[in-house]
Amino acid sequence: MGYYYTTEPENAVPEKSWASPKSHTPDPRVSERGLRYCIPGIGRWGSRDPIEERGGINLYGFVVNSPTDLVDLLGLLRLLQLTSASADDSTGYCGSFVRSYDIKVSPATPLDGAIYQSMAFTWSIIDAAGSPVYQIDGLSSPQTYWEAFNVDPGDVSIDSWMWRAISGTKGTVTITGIMAYRAGNIPSSWSALGSSTRHPWAGGIPSSGSLPWPQISAPQSNEVRHRLVLSWDCRCSTESLDDPSRKTMINEDAIW
Repeated sequence: MGYYYTTEPENAVPEKSWASPKSHTPDPRVSERGLRYCIPGIGRWGSRDPIEERGGINLYGFVVNSPTDLVDLLGLLRLLQLTSASADDSTGYCGSFVRSYDIKVSPATPLDGAIYQSMAFTWSIIDAAGSPVYQIDGLSSPQTYWEAFNVDPGDVSIDSWMWRAISGTKGTVTITGIMAYRAGNIPSSWSALGSSTRHPWAGGIPSSGSLPWPQISAPQSNEVRHRLVLSWDCRCSTESLDDPSRKTMINEDAIW
């Protein structure tokens, strides 16, 4: 519920105005919000988003349908979208795979910005004798790190996830990524990180598995979470490499 005040200029009909301070509409069931009317009774807008699909496929939505988590005081919230770039996908054997994703921030703005993403890898792998395989590339499970890369709103960037084959083993690997967009350049302290600090699985972009998350501004987009679960069984050495039973199985959770 809002409060209103009454103005009574000389020789004019009194007008009641909400503190928004948009004019109070004659119909109490709707509320004017500048470019659109809100209908509180049904919890939605009365018309489509003026910027159409550039603000997301839900044309009646607001802050990605998450008003308890996101605030868009000035209408500057960006929509972060992650979709599969199937042309670059490949699934191999014994755990190997490559999966690429298109990343787009909309609507387009002239502002510089970057995607910040946390990555987590956990695995359970045994060899042909049933002994656990604790380390991959000299790293133990779980592995977590932060990474960042520049992105221009309106353009499409690509992020690739991958895992290498581990012959003679049976295993399960879970990969989880959480990303968000923030305006402004990547902090100089991150851009200056050397190879000894950057995580070896980040592919050379600014990253760290030991340093804390950098002090940067609040997210300026929705948060995208994505998870893949890999499984394989390559313990039988008599099978040929291309035997279907050795193929990497991928369970991909819906992007949320």
